[in-house]
Amino acid sequence: MHKQLIRVVHPTDGGRTVLRTEENWDSNLEAGSVSQDGCIAELSAKFARGDPIVVYNDF
Repeated sequence: MHKQLIRVVHPTDGGRTVLRTEENWDSNLEAGSVSQDGCIAELSAKFARGDPIVVYNDF
């Protein structure tokens, strides 16, 4: 399986972008890089299916 680069653009509102994959929906993969203004996050992972989400707290 190839590693994929995912770039997510979202408004700066205090959250951080993480990736959740079908391997473990309860685990967050943190962004490898975030733009200076916090609006663009780049995530890289090997996965078949996943969803980038914005997390506001760790509960």
